Amino acid sequence: MTIKIGTRKSRLALAQTEMLIKTLKNRFPNVKIKTVYISTTGDKTLDKPLTALGGKGVFIKELEMSLLSGETDVAVHSAKDLPTKIADGLEISAVLPRGSYGDVFVTRNNFEIKDGFVIGTGSLRRKLFAEKIYPNAKFKDIRGNVDTRLKKLLNGEYDALVLAKAGLERLDLCNGEDYTITPFDADEFLPAPCQGIVAIESRKNSEVSKMLAEISDKNTMLSFATLLYPPAGHRLHPGAVRLPRCAGCGRLHRYRRSCRRYHPCGCHRRPAGQGCIQWRGRSTCCRGSLSTFQSAFETKLQAHKVK
Repeated sequence: MTIKIGTRKSRLALAQTEMLIKTLKNRFPNVKIKTVYISTTGDKTLDKPLTALGGKGVFIKELEMSLLSGETDVAVHSAKDLPTKIADGLEISAVLPRGSYGDVFVTRNNFEIKDGFVIGTGSLRRKLFAEKIYPNAKFKDIRGNVDTRLKKLLNGEYDALVLAKAGLERLDLCNGEDYTITPFDADEFLPAPCQGIVAIESRKNSEVSKMLAEISDKNTMLSFATLLYPPAGHRLHPGAVRLPRCAGCGRLHRYRRSCRRYHPCGCHRRPAGQGCIQWRGRSTCCRGSLSTFQSAFETKLQAHKVK
């Protein structure tokens, strides 16, 4: 059997595709893999900010079209780039183990912050959080892959960048000799939902989707599983509480005003009075065992698995 994997051409996209290929080969050693390179709208149009192109979805439309046409069997995505609704007939069949979910501040070595220094980012979320930390900074839109952005930083076009830590780690760029990387405190700089997760998309109920379900990382899928993206082959129990995903750690939880404790992950702290996990009418304080909650959620998914 040959599986055709659709991917973008950037070095990060190829690194994430290689992660999938290794995982597939370990589980299915006899399977053959063919890589299909696809350019998306976000890759082709670099002279406009992402907001002008429609925001989320500009990096996946062409990949989804290739899936629906049969040109490819699988598409590899950074989960944070996914829109709130994917194309009909497709599903997120698997996710790979989650990497770092935080953002980092990248500057040239020995750079001293001063009024009017220029921060490069193409994300409105990152700009708004960075404005609170650096109110005297100027912001300039930046497009292109990670390598291109770092070159622009070193060439002096920008004084600093805001990047995802997971991308730098996957490209082995965390120990650059010419730049300094400083992680943001997730309490002050909230990451994008699902940041650090590689999502694998395929056609629903296909043979490939069943294979992908076997290699999906269980713990990461628990973080990813929401009303919008349930795990392949599963559906939420109709009576279950629909839980929001923590924008920081990706875990599922609901806050309740009667609790005066913070969520233990420390990434999405709320004021006192908003911190309980609630599951079908039963509340467990966030100081309690989150693994117990996850186990309960997993049990319900298994109990209602669609065969």
